[in-house]
Amino acid sequence: MQKAIKSKAKKWVCEPEGLSINVDGKGVQVNEFIEIPTKQSYLGAIAQPAKGGSHEDTWCENGASCKRKINDYIYEVKRNAVYGSGSKTIGQYDLVVRTYLNGRQAQWTVTRVWDSGPSLNFTDSKLTCLEKRGALSPNICGTHKLSSVTINSGVPRTQKKIYGNYLRNSNNYYGIFRTKFTPRGYSQYTAAGFDTGTFNCYGNADDRCYVP
Repeated sequence: MQKAIKSKAKKWVCEPEGLSINVDGKGVQVNEFIEIPTKQSYLGAIAQPAKGGSHEDTWCENGASCKRKINDYIYEVKRNAVYGSGSKTIGQYDLVVRTYLNGRQAQWTVTRVWDSGPSLNFTDSKLTCLEKRGALSPNICGTHKLSSVTINSGVPRTQKKIYGNYLRNSNNYYGIFRTKFTPRGYSQYTAAGFDTGTFNCYGNADDRCYVP
């Protein structure tokens, strides 16, 4: 947050991975990303929601990025985001991506939770599957677009499940989620890409992908 305020950018998004500057202090659109290395928290135990509360909004709060394993074939990651202009914070929201491993296919759900500020309309959202290849650039194993969605209360909004492609190669895989959002009464913001976590798909067609 302090780095965002010091930047004097007219449009910024602060996330656990770093600071996205959409428009700088001079009003120039730059789409710059300043990495702020942080260690993602790994939660072994599954947090339970408070009575009357939502499950997605009761764990990994306060600007963190976390991963929790549900079982050997399901896990989820969560990111907290704050956005603003200059020294002013406009609002906050949470993003939760859950990965389901079905044989050698990955499936995902994307959930957003409004925390504060005006309502948010998310557009141009997509999840890209990537295969890790050591020193080589990752291989794209599918790009899946999501429809636009609006959030305006603390009730989580989960979109329709994404069904990935068959993962033939024996390797490690992960997803990157990207989105843009428009707060009511403001112009559009662009969030940084969100790493949805690595999973293993070793062996051949008879071997299941699993959460390490």
